Amino acid sequence: DIGALHLPRKVISSQYLVERLSLQHRLRGHRGCVNSIMFLETLDRVLTGSDDTDLNIFDISTGEMVGHIPTIHTNNIFWAKDLPGSVGRSILSCAADGRVIIHEDVDRETSSVGSSKVLFRHRGRAHRLDLMHGSYSCFFSCGEDGVVNLYDLRSERAVVGSTVFHRSGSKYQSSELVRGGLHTSPHRMPCYCISSSPTRPQVSSCTLERLFSSTKILSL
Repeated sequence: DIGALHLPRKVISSQYLVERLSLQHRLRGHRGCVNSIMFLETLDRVLTGSDDTDLNIFDISTGEMVGHIPTIHTNNIFWAKDLPGSVGRSILSCAADGRVIIHEDVDRETSSVGSSKVLFRHRGRAHRLDLMHGSYSCFFSCGEDGVVNLYDLRSERAVVGSTVFHRSGSKYQSSELVRGGLHTSPHRMPCYCISSSPTRPQVSSCTLERLFSSTKILSL
């Protein structure tokens, strides 16, 4: 008996299904390493982010590039995904320049961007974002500065909470960020990955070893 949450994991790890995979298309268009590839919410296109600081959109039925979005990032893009409910019109991205950016009013036909806004800049590379399950406006970011942010795009200030991970002796701890400034511990632990629970979205894991609750993140 396989539960609904475990079925996708069982399917993905099936040796039989993996051996049946075959190459359908080569997606060409980037001028650097591709670090992020995600299906758009419509599932008919994929969004890719690269070291060339550009976002490309490909039609999965033909493999053709149907959109090209130059961004205001100045270093390698590590993660990019459209917001739930936006039908590809709002895209989030983070990169090695530390910036967390939202690209809004993306035109489906021309891929032109109405505006791009920097929501936060980590002191170091920003490696991952994670969309909070069941929410159209809340997500997390993490970076090499050890900072984990909680965002709510409905708020006047996008960042509504923050915490920082650091080492104290042989233990790992999380501390609230000082209001108006960052925690000054010289022993910060970089966060390279973050993921929220699909059944308890307020609980997230960071750096594959830390569990924390968004209710424990300091409200700014």
